[in-house]
Amino acid sequence: MSISSSESKFIIEGCRDGCRLDGRSRKDFRLYSFVVGDFALSHGSARTFLATNESHILVSIKAELVVPASSSPTEGAVQVHVEYMQGNSNRDDDLESTLSNLLVPHLVDKKKLCIVPKYFVWELNIDLFIITSGGGSLIDACSQGIRAALQQTLLPRLSVVPANEGKGNRPTIQVDSDIKMAERIPGVECVPVIVTVSLLRHRKTPVMIVDATGEEEACAFARVHVVLDREESSLSSLSKKNRKPMICALHTAGGGALPFALLQDVTSFVLKASAYSRVVVSKSLHNLLQENFSIQQ
Repeated sequence: MSISSSESKFIIEGCRDGCRLDGRSRKDFRLYSFVVGDFALSHGSARTFLATNESHILVSIKAELVVPASSSPTEGAVQVHVEYMQGNSNRDDDLESTLSNLLVPHLVDKKKLCIVPKYFVWELNIDLFIITSGGGSLIDACSQGIRAALQQTLLPRLSVVPANEGKGNRPTIQVDSDIKMAERIPGVECVPVIVTVSLLRHRKTPVMIVDATGEEEACAFARVHVVLDREESSLSSLSKKNRKPMICALHTAGGGALPFALLQDVTSFVLKASAYSRVVVSKSLHNLLQENFSIQQ
């Protein structure tokens, strides 16, 4: 997206004064809505909608039993694939690579995906389909969708049949087809998300904002992606009081390297802004349609 210098100046001045074009402050996030469990052929899924309807992302998670890599015989695997659904399907290698490098190492404990060391582990294939993406902060929206889908993912209960004595024999797996016996992946209640801080050039001091719109992204000279392990609403009040968000990883994009002191300011800004984040979760597509389009029962 290209904007004129006068438009850029107007946007930056508004951000500096804490009044962005959509009325948010520099630390305010937009609302997300989710429809979870909507794909019949997935082990877990979510539709992510930006409240302004500028972004719509589908996330599907499929699990399969595979033989682990010889270098990590007790660990499962997680793969991320990103495609655009606008016109012809096109891979987004940059977004896919960034999500894989930043988010995947922190999503789940891969040892929890091991069924039988050296023989069977779960491999999670996370497929993202970008339906619309005009709202900015796409990587943040993708991470929110992955988080919602993982928290709804159910894996079938497995029974391991030990191998018979004898050289070359290997254990076998029996899959329980009863969906009521399926189990969630351990630890998904604390799946991290990505929060992107956009830096806008303003005299000597950059202006920092979170959850930038497309117009604001066009004004940014650099972006910092922060992987944030956030508090869960399901935790008890005592746990919430004692548990603080933790930064898992950082990645800069845009205009080259940033001074270390500025990165410290960015991380401090993210931790303060994370307290403002609000998410709306809709349990079904019908509920979401009722909320957005006032459809009557």
